[in-house]
Formats: sequence, C-alpha cells, structure tokens
Amino acid sequence: METENRNNLLPTLEQIESAKEYKRSEQLKYGFPITDNEIVSKKHTCPEIKMFGAPYPDARCIDGFLWDLDSCEDGKGPTEGGEIPCPNCNKEEYDLYAADFFDESEN
Repeated sequence: METENRNNLLPTLEQIESAKEYKRSEQLKYGFPITDNEIVSKKHTCPEIKMFGAPYPDARCIDGFLWDLDSCEDGKGPTEGGEIPCPNCNKEEYDLYAADFFDESEN
C-alpha cells in the first residue's frame, strides 16, 4: 500500500517528456540555457519590456533583475544587465532604483 502511494507521487513519462520539451522551447525562445529547477519555478514570468534603448522589448527579468536581450551570445544568454531591478516582480527595489536614478539625473 505504501509503495502504491509513492508511485502516485512520481511524474509520468508523459509529464517528464512535456517538461523536457518545454525546457527546449524556452532555451530556443530566449537563447540561453534554463536549469531543471527553473522548469518548476517557470510558472511566474515577467513580461519582456523596453529598457535598454531599443524600440522593442529588449529586457528580460531573471531572478528579479533585468538583462539586455540584445547582449545574448550564441546560446550563452545575456551578458549585460543584472543591475536594474524588475519593475514587475521586484517593485520595491525598482522604486528605490528609479528614485536614485532620477535624483542623480537632475543634478
């Protein structure tokens, strides 16, 4: 009986294959590797936004900070960014960043 209950908690082969396919599609879409742990946490994603001067959405949130999508190199992911907090999921930090940024630009 106990073994039966444990087996119900294990993912099915179909669920595993679906997760692998999702991971591959995300890697192709964003041009950088995604760890197996990120597949589980991928339920919440922030939208890509305009941030680094392009006329199109050029910033992607990774772990609460924005990275420049135009800096991606051959599937290695973005190489520039990570200093600006995400205004969607890291709003408090972003508000502090924006207040400091505008204070400095006025001087």
